[in-house]
Amino acid sequence: MMRIALLSNINLDFVIKSLKPTYDVFDSSGYGSWVSYALDWQSTLVDFAPQTIFLILDGNAMVAQANTLEEKRTILVQSINYIDSMIQIYRDAVFFVSTLDIRTDAVFAADEMRHSVVLMDEWEKLLDTRIQSNLRMHRFELRNLVEDVGRRTMYSFKMWYMGGIPFDLNGLKFIAQEITSCLHKLHTNRKKVLVLDLDNTLWGGVVGEDGYDQIVLGPSHIGAIYQDVQRIVKQMIPYGVLIAVVSKNNIDDIYEVFDKNPHMILAKSDFVDICANWEEKSDNLRMLAQKLNLGLDSFVFIDDNVVERESVRLRLPEVVVPDFPVDLAVLPQTIIDVYKQYFWSWTRTAEDWERTTFYQDAVARSNAHANATSMDAYLQSLETVISISVMQPNHVDRVYQLINKTNQFNTNTVRMDIVQITKYCEVPYNRIFVVHVKDKFGDAGLVAVVMLRIDHSDAVIDNFLMSCRVMGRQIEHAVIAQILDYLLTAGVTKVHASYAPTAKNKPVSDLWSNLRFTETESQLPIKSYVWQDSSYAKSTIHTIRWG
Repeated sequence: MMRIALLSNINLDFVIKSLKPTYDVFDSSGYGSWVSYALDWQSTLVDFAPQTIFLILDGNAMVAQANTLEEKRTILVQSINYIDSMIQIYRDAVFFVSTLDIRTDAVFAADEMRHSVVLMDEWEKLLDTRIQSNLRMHRFELRNLVEDVGRRTMYSFKMWYMGGIPFDLNGLKFIAQEITSCLHKLHTNRKKVLVLDLDNTLWGGVVGEDGYDQIVLGPSHIGAIYQDVQRIVKQMIPYGVLIAVVSKNNIDDIYEVFDKNPHMILAKSDFVDICANWEEKSDNLRMLAQKLNLGLDSFVFIDDNVVERESVRLRLPEVVVPDFPVDLAVLPQTIIDVYKQYFWSWTRTAEDWERTTFYQDAVARSNAHANATSMDAYLQSLETVISISVMQPNHVDRVYQLINKTNQFNTNTVRMDIVQITKYCEVPYNRIFVVHVKDKFGDAGLVAVVMLRIDHSDAVIDNFLMSCRVMGRQIEHAVIAQILDYLLTAGVTKVHASYAPTAKNKPVSDLWSNLRFTETESQLPIKSYVWQDSSYAKSTIHTIRWG
């Protein structure tokens, strides 16, 4: 059971009790004691060793003892310094620190009413400064929650005077739900592909009957709903969400909409693939998964037609198929909710910005492969360049992403958070190597990670994982050959490796055998291997670079 701590400057016992059936929740010594936990290296919270700490702060309680704006600003800085101290004490914990909602429920002059907004904004700037330099820290969006729900719903004067609880019971439930949502997002792999229908999903009407210029799409009325949907979908792309189309339509009719309708927000270049025919949508989804070299459990499918949705649910249970709203006016919010539930990311990496291009290149490679005379001819034609280097600080976000979302090409599927990755590198003679790949179709970015430990003449490869978007191109052979070369130069004569089977990593079940490692006595289901004969195959089809 996950260990979490909920600390606050107000009474949140109700929230703590509601979380206890699901989580191991720390019993704090009082709702005003968060500062003491921030400064005490030998507290009961240290002994509890929380994996996640939520610090939910009430803005009014925080600045209650201050009279002037400057005094309140001083309290904000002092509070963020306490949080800095807490982060140093709890180095293994992930932090969620709340934004502030400061209510103007006292006597103010008109020109002082803006002070609460100033303070809330300044607190968020202080938080964001810390978050940018600390990957273990996230915002808990209390202010947004209050604004979405409304203060009259969130707060209760009676609860405050009776129990030191500023929130209404409904408000406390919303906070508990948001905490649960944060934990879910933190520990659930995000989906990768949003597959969309077109008619009555991205525009109103049926293009095959209405024509490109008569579909419902525009800046007002019903057309504005579909424009907003397209705008939201387009906003997802820089966050690494792959967008595709699976539609029962004529492809020429669809292209005519993209090329000629002036109200389109999305362009053809925004999609990794546009599949339009009259085949079963489940069959087209399977084909799309093969093209992209992704599992169907990475897909979310949006379609207005209930029959199509049920067909995909029955035939492809791995694919997430959300309900389509009956009220069309809430469709844009439904798309936002789909993003938050299935595609949410705490950080955005350089690879996220380019992910659509990466997979468009993958489709081009798939087509080239289909037309090649042989596998060797195909691989030679790619003109692949592989660059290997020791992980640097600017690689950590992407390495974290790969470690926690790679399933198919992952020898041991060891999930690690940012703290664990950093600690691994701090151990002498531990190495994390990162691999970049590019070819004539484009730059695939940082796509592979090798984690190893060196102990005199022995070395252990703790994990080798690679993005599915470069699988099937013999990248792994070239990478391991170079790693073995490196180890030999460092005086290593024996290299150990292992394979821990999961439901999804069967593609690497024979990896070490294929790389000329010898299987040794194993503790099943884990298989152990060793390499010690100085025999390995150097790549003749890839260009290799170090650094």
